[in-house]
Amino acid sequence: MERAHRALLAGVLALAPAVAAAQLDMGRLAELVRSGQAQAAYELARAERAAHEGEPRFDFLYGMAAIDSGHVGEGVFALERVLMQRPGNDRARLELARGYFLLEEDLRARDEFETVLAHDPPPTVRSTIERYLGAIRRRADRYRTMVTGYVGLGAGYDTNVNSAPDVDTVQSPFGSIPLSSGGQEQGDAFGRLTAGTTISHPLRPGVNLVAGADLDARFHRDETDFETSEAGGRVGVAFRDQDARTRITLDADRLYVGGDAYEDVVGVSARHRRRVGESLLGSAGLRVSQQRYEDQDILDSSTWIVDAGVSHTWRTPWRPTFSGALFGGHETADDQSQAARAVAERDLAGVSGMLRLRVAPAWTVHTSLQFRRSEYDARHLIFGRKREEDYSQVALRADWQPTAHWSVGPRLRYVHNEANIDLYEYDRTVFEVRGHYAFF
Repeated sequence: MERAHRALLAGVLALAPAVAAAQLDMGRLAELVRSGQAQAAYELARAERAAHEGEPRFDFLYGMAAIDSGHVGEGVFALERVLMQRPGNDRARLELARGYFLLEEDLRARDEFETVLAHDPPPTVRSTIERYLGAIRRRADRYRTMVTGYVGLGAGYDTNVNSAPDVDTVQSPFGSIPLSSGGQEQGDAFGRLTAGTTISHPLRPGVNLVAGADLDARFHRDETDFETSEAGGRVGVAFRDQDARTRITLDADRLYVGGDAYEDVVGVSARHRRRVGESLLGSAGLRVSQQRYEDQDILDSSTWIVDAGVSHTWRTPWRPTFSGALFGGHETADDQSQAARAVAERDLAGVSGMLRLRVAPAWTVHTSLQFRRSEYDARHLIFGRKREEDYSQVALRADWQPTAHWSVGPRLRYVHNEANIDLYEYDRTVFEVRGHYAFF
């Protein structure tokens, strides 16, 4: 009997380190999930799954880690097990709803989100749920006609409304050329109105007819000759499957400056996006357009531009998303005279990048950079050289979104256009506060 007791005690002592390790691993899993290390948390949970599957706390952590690391189906199964045992766990229900949303099981996602809403969650959770429900409504165009739109108001100050140099003369081989006041940098306060709508009608599963129109108008306090308004429309077709989206549209825009028609643009655009896992998105696009100017035929041209880029979201605090793209193209002057090719025919290439941070449930911060190099085809008749420009832009904006429909926040943009001809070199800073209402 004593020998059997000793053997049992030895067995318990031998198992003790394994039990402690399992407990420590559970704590480590919780810490990895809390700190946003989704992939490491998922790998640890997979290793512990055989021992802990069916335990609500483990399944909850495993489900979150799986969803955040791109293994959404596994995460959904784990969270469903949690709710089978603890149907009152709204935190698990919220994560399950997010998993259904990512799997595009919109009806099930909506039911779970609305169940949590019915339990009067904190304002930050309610705001998050409303954004998901808004996205679900917008995705409903897969099976019924959807009409969405927006209206925006803004106000701010622009240090250079006419994108002109800050000098009163420029140099040429023929001597100094004086600039009129309208050809020099002019700053002014402005108000802004934006509005638009989009219609999407399903033709068959995965194929939609799309159409839309947009308006963007700026009204200046003093420099009314440089007020701008742009109206445009588009129509096309969109294709989608589980991991890819393709859209081809015909679009047309008209730009007014100082109340008079200035430029008409007609083009065809094609864009393809493909998702790789939950957090990585690749894209490629092509645009071909024609530009026609009301009173400056020498600027009439045709342009093609191609681009390719990626976007990645990290499942860490603030959910940082980085997007980057390369682009290049060529603009061909309709008039092949030297004068036209000097101002309307060029090669262009550039790079852009954007970083988005969700710093709080209702606050998002964006910063973006763009650089574009333009090299024109012929010598300028007055300045005696081929025009070259390096256009750089940096922008910063913050958005407060208290509900799925409303957002408001400041925007700051700085532009530096460096050119080898003084007439085309300028700096510009624009500050604006804008409010936006989306309906769907």
